[in-house]
Amino acid sequence: MRTWTEIVKPYPRLIAGKYYKVRVKNIRKIAKPRRLVIDLEFMDAPQQGRRLELFLALPIRPDSLAASFFKACHMTVMPEAKIAPRNTVNALIAVSFEAADDGRDFQPVGFQTITEGDHRESIQL
Repeated sequence: MRTWTEIVKPYPRLIAGKYYKVRVKNIRKIAKPRRLVIDLEFMDAPQQGRRLELFLALPIRPDSLAASFFKACHMTVMPEAKIAPRNTVNALIAVSFEAADDGRDFQPVGFQTITEGDHRESIQL
């Protein structure tokens, strides 16, 4: 009887400046240092199924990266407004990355709103 085997292949490296379609799977807050932890799942091939945790600083400021994330999730971000972060779970958004200082990892640099009906392989905004 033949043995069935599969080859484990790494995900392709993320491309800086390209927007990827992702779904928000979870969001939580860390007390020290104060920040959000956002669990994303990539929706496009060949990144499909890849999971990534993002860390965004708190408090949320109007022009911050965290504010951009919430706006992409169809939330209003204004000074003194209250935001319910858990309402972002299952949101479909686009995220762009750049290489981190260590050159190996990537960090988010932008978020964009996308619609459920957008089936392009990647989002070019």
